[in-house]
Amino acid sequence: MTTRFGLVLKAARQKAKVTQSHLAKSLGYESSQFISNVERGLVFLPNSKIIKAASVVDVPVKKLADAKVWDFKQKVFEAVGL
Repeated sequence: MTTRFGLVLKAARQKAKVTQSHLAKSLGYESSQFISNVERGLVFLPNSKIIKAASVVDVPVKKLADAKVWDFKQKVFEAVGL
């Protein structure tokens, strides 16, 4: 399931011409697979990594944070049947 956060991160990363591998290493991860999983919505990027990720892909922190909040709200709405 793709998430808004994953789509925003991927679009920003591609626009900045940053590879998944470079972003992963910049955030302290060994493998680009983690970034692939984040972009596909399989896992979430920890909140503590959002500022660094925004810096690496040259996007405002608020844009990534807003996308993550939107995804969270969707999960809550699904959980309560809205």
